[in-house]
Amino acid sequence: MGFREDLYDACYPVARGLVVRTQHGLKRRFSRMQGEDMRELWECAKTGNLAIDLLREALRLQDDAHVDAQYIHALFNMCGFLTKEELRSTKAIHGNTIQVWRGCVMAEHASRAYGFSWTTSEYIARWFAARGSSDTASVVLQAAVSGDDCYVLHTSESEIVVLGDVAIQEVTPCTWEGFSVAWDHLQAPVQPCLVAA
Repeated sequence: MGFREDLYDACYPVARGLVVRTQHGLKRRFSRMQGEDMRELWECAKTGNLAIDLLREALRLQDDAHVDAQYIHALFNMCGFLTKEELRSTKAIHGNTIQVWRGCVMAEHASRAYGFSWTTSEYIARWFAARGSSDTASVVLQAAVSGDDCYVLHTSESEIVVLGDVAIQEVTPCTWEGFSVAWDHLQAPVQPCLVAA
């Protein structure tokens, strides 16, 4: 077994505990180490998201089933999941509308069942869309979202986790043509852009 598999297995009891406590409205503090392990699981996937997969398994859902936002909120509120800087950035966008982008396959856009992970960088969204466009149509979505329903992650992907409604403003087709997909060309994390009211 590899690192990802070991981490997944080690985090399963934590995810199951989080699910049960959330379903029953119980507040249980998880250790900082458990929160950090769940964050590591969030970050270590090559495709998809292992933390979401683990929550699906703990909830006994089908592989492609949507995980309700209440469980993602519980995950992000675990001690140690977010850094102090991420907590400050998340609080700073509350009460504001922010601009986000997401690169996805056309089927996701057509279904309107968007994933939780968005970015504050149009370039990064284009990278994700171009990566998926070698065998299927891909698009870059531009949207406005309420900062009250988001978590800011200080990652190389400038990730914003969106748990509320998404107001799509623009849809742009994307292909590999003329696009540099080298990950090391990505810029430093981009701070959330507030949209004027």
